Amino acid sequence: MKRQPHCNAGGHCPLVHCTGTVTVTQATVYQINCGGAAASPYTADQYGSGGTARTVTHTITTIGVTNRAPQAAYQAERYGAVTYTLPSLTAGASYTVRLHFAELYWTATGKRKFNVAMNGTTVLSSFVIYSATGAQYNAIVKDGTPLPRCVVV
Repeated sequence: MKRQPHCNAGGHCPLVHCTGTVTVTQATVYQINCGGAAASPYTADQYGSGGTARTVTHTITTIGVTNRAPQAAYQAERYGAVTYTLPSLTAGASYTVRLHFAELYWTATGKRKFNVAMNGTTVLSSFVIYSATGAQYNAIVKDGTPLPRCVVV
């Protein structure tokens, strides 16, 4: 099996590919197009470190996706070991975090498996976008269960 540049020798492909929205008391705080340019109301990729940005031009299926992001947000990714540190959040405040995903590279389940942690707590474990959506270029939004309301520490 040919190793992809963003995977380790065992085929594990750590990734934080997401477009996210962070809100508190109904006001949106951040909407970031991870790995991509601004796609209103999402800002261009910012506050992240590590990983590699990549975009595609394929149409992403968003049928059945609630609170969907703009098409361009699903067409961008940042893969590898990635950390986002969002400034100016209030310690002790509770925030709703909504993560948008689409598999932009792999064409089978189990090829890309990753975890998502917030404030050091794993909120998505061994997540496989392709398994969750059933196909490449299909969108999914993860918010609520299993994502807790995030309390800034």
